[in-house]
Amino acid sequence: MIVLHILLGILYIGIPLFFVMYYRTYRISNQDDKYFFSIGFLLKILGATAAVLIYVFYYGGGDTNEYGQSGKLLLEYLSYNPDQLLNILLLPDLKEYNEISFLNYNVRFDYWYSKPTYTLSKIALILNAFTLNSFYLTSVLCSYFSFFCSWKFYRFFHDHSPINRKSIGYAIFFMPSVVFWGSGLFKDTFTLGGLYLLIVGFVNFFGYNKFKLSNILYMIVGVYFLYSIRSFFLMASLPFLLLWVISLKYNSIPSLTFRILLMPIFILMTGISLFLIQRTLLQTFQELSFEKLVDTSKGFQSWHTTLKGSAYSLGEIDYTTKALLGKIPASIVVTFYRPFIWEAGKPIIFLSALQSLFFLCITIYMIFKMRFIYFLSAFFSSPQAIALMGFSLFYGMVVGFTSYNFGALDRYKIPCLSTYILALIFTLEKYKMNHSNKYSTNG
Repeated sequence: MIVLHILLGILYIGIPLFFVMYYRTYRISNQDDKYFFSIGFLLKILGATAAVLIYVFYYGGGDTNEYGQSGKLLLEYLSYNPDQLLNILLLPDLKEYNEISFLNYNVRFDYWYSKPTYTLSKIALILNAFTLNSFYLTSVLCSYFSFFCSWKFYRFFHDHSPINRKSIGYAIFFMPSVVFWGSGLFKDTFTLGGLYLLIVGFVNFFGYNKFKLSNILYMIVGVYFLYSIRSFFLMASLPFLLLWVISLKYNSIPSLTFRILLMPIFILMTGISLFLIQRTLLQTFQELSFEKLVDTSKGFQSWHTTLKGSAYSLGEIDYTTKALLGKIPASIVVTFYRPFIWEAGKPIIFLSALQSLFFLCITIYMIFKMRFIYFLSAFFSSPQAIALMGFSLFYGMVVGFTSYNFGALDRYKIPCLSTYILALIFTLEKYKMNHSNKYSTNG
């Protein structure tokens, strides 16, 4: 079996690597695109490899290993009961699965009875069928999905903005936390990929009128992964995506007079749309209600603070509405700017601290470079910056409040890292455009 896995490794790594180098050489002309296409692919494989090594040899196991084992057991069950394939793949979980052969199966796995974890189990089942239950190769195949989504996200931004491609590429492909937690057999890999695809498909289709089948498929795949694994992502992203699209439509009106006349209507549409989306999502995903969020945060905080060496605190919390709102600034700060260097008690946390230090420095640099008033002016005149930063701060507030452990936070916060930096980049680009227009007018 080891020899067979080596041969499969050559097949599943060698052939894609050859394709990447061929595509880079003959199908991509821009030098920055060439660089990020190849280095982005390699970083994803590196991230998946690092995750396997650390979870196997450092942690001695974890959820990613359990997903692989869960998929292996499901594959074993289907080898004896192939007629149950569709049931196993189409059911959201196996809580109510009462097929007699399954009831007599002498293995039970907790990950089969929760929708998010069972979704990962089904992904592992499918990939294990191709890798012959090789945990490493299954993780590598996950990294290919992550790379595809990241590349589409990269292309989306440089297709629709004049921003320097290097800035976009570094923001998307070079985040250390994203490289590690967003490449292997993790829920985070597929929720982050789903979020990227949803943004690309939604804004292309509704904002730029690109009515292509590919954009519809991106939205379907994105919504499926977000709904199945972490439905909160839909609540956090859709209102800002809608705001993004409405802003693009409004700014595309050529007549300034007409835009001014329509401004009240667009403001009203935006407010109503955001309210209806929030209301619909909260009704659909009851786990996101205020009471459930409080209960969940209490449980997360209690559990994560028991983990040694990397717990943090936001101070005393009495879980009233006023008290929770008062913790929003601290929650945002801990997500993007902590741990501080002196709070890093482990080598892995130290890497996270360096990343947080970068976020703090780049934020301060941007504000001082543009000056605060011009920073705000540029920010609020960029639909992309508003949408990306709005999502980042809202999502960052929730994970900062619920994690209470730097190790867990480093993993949970990866969806808002690239979007935060991209929002700053769009703000800077708008600032440059405003000053360029100002100087050209004066000239």
